[in-house]
Amino acid sequence: MSGGLHKKYTTPYLRLSLFASVLIAFFCFITEAHAQTSSNRVSKFKNWSVFAEENPKECWTASAPTMTLNTRNGKIVSVRRDRILLFTFFRPGKGVDGQVSFTPGYPAVKVSLRVGSQTFDLAIKGVWAWPKNKADDKRIIAALKRGSTATILASSKRGTDTKDTFSLMGYTDAINDAARRCGMKVPKPMVATPTVKAPPVKKNECVNDASKCSVTELCIRSSYIRSGKKIWRTENTAKKFVAAAKKAGLSCGVSPNVAKSTPIPSNEKFKVASGTGFFVSDEGHIITNHHVIDGCGDVKVHIKGQTFVSTKIADDIRNDLAILKISQKPGHVFPLSTNSPFPLQDIIVAGFPFGERVSSSLKFTQGIVSSVSGIGNDYSQIQIDAALQPGNSGGPILDEFGNVVAVAVAKLSLEKILKDFGVVPENTNFGVKASAVKNLMEGNQISFKSPNVEVLSKQNLSQAATAGTVFLSCWMTTAQLEQMRTTKVLFNELN
Repeated sequence: MSGGLHKKYTTPYLRLSLFASVLIAFFCFITEAHAQTSSNRVSKFKNWSVFAEENPKECWTASAPTMTLNTRNGKIVSVRRDRILLFTFFRPGKGVDGQVSFTPGYPAVKVSLRVGSQTFDLAIKGVWAWPKNKADDKRIIAALKRGSTATILASSKRGTDTKDTFSLMGYTDAINDAARRCGMKVPKPMVATPTVKAPPVKKNECVNDASKCSVTELCIRSSYIRSGKKIWRTENTAKKFVAAAKKAGLSCGVSPNVAKSTPIPSNEKFKVASGTGFFVSDEGHIITNHHVIDGCGDVKVHIKGQTFVSTKIADDIRNDLAILKISQKPGHVFPLSTNSPFPLQDIIVAGFPFGERVSSSLKFTQGIVSSVSGIGNDYSQIQIDAALQPGNSGGPILDEFGNVVAVAVAKLSLEKILKDFGVVPENTNFGVKASAVKNLMEGNQISFKSPNVEVLSKQNLSQAATAGTVFLSCWMTTAQLEQMRTTKVLFNELN
């Protein structure tokens, strides 16, 4: 390896004989002839295989790209390349506790690895490329563990540019297994954990102009809970927000003729309302609305007769989103759509309207995207005509591929529209776009599935939705109910 590299990284990563062994073994397990097995492949985790050898002791993971693109002068060309592989190595005899390497299948003159927003330039020697020092190795491994895909860009002397995309599904399990087999530990990520904060509201944006408020902000500033019931605020500073909410047809959970009663304080928790959530990771992360969990003493997740108490990981008050987590392995994980919603797009909504008062089974409604913005030109939301009811809050809004397009959040007040316009509103409902969910997950270093690209049959879509959508219940003490003055709880906004 050329000079300028870290001292411990001056020896090529693989002996020629070992490289040949890897290529032969890896070729065997990716062909259709699955009966052929390599002598040193010891396990496989989705897209990543684990290998181990003795004398000297070496353990490593390897994967081939899921997509390859070759271009010259911006045009797609056909080129001849040897096997393309991405590795992570462990060598206890040399103190190597995680060493990334890549072979593009030809002698490259420039190689860079990209995961999410991070890009790393790699050192090159012949047909091999690897990080320039141990610190870069650790940073790259940390990025690979957090990401969903890795893209490697390389260039040849002839001006051919190659782009290889690797799926990172199974990468974390694979390197953990390889490290364990060599009696080593995976290096800890050398990155700081970011603190996720709700996007700052521009000065005087909502405070001075009620038309600039989102649905969530408007309802928070115009209503509160007294004795377990939502009522409108009466102070002078709130009057403009109450008027704006009523003009927009929002009930904010306020019912007419609210009975006023004083509950007896108690430490016993009661189920006060319910909502919907859905799995977005194999680790048990669940997305729902912020107003679904806000103020709850416990949020319980109900799956096939079993009940799990969840942990809140993060929330986004401005976009009315929250992330929960349970220890149960999900039956299905929803991928997030990376495409922007468009008017007339077909969608399906899954959820538990009215909680368990109707039945405990998942319900579906379908419709179209009516608008790509919500009330007051809120572009973080979409408007849909599929029916939403109390209890649908936090449920997935899906496209024909089974990808999450948005999260169900709110509907207009039937009584108000009927009174002001003399007509019954026909399914004017809203959802928070999947892009807001993606931002919240990335901010908390939670990987998400790549979107599906094949249309699912209605039967397969219903089975996936049933396995991945969960019923949520909010539990509070009477004292907690009394303290809830400015917060929406569960489906109150859908009343």
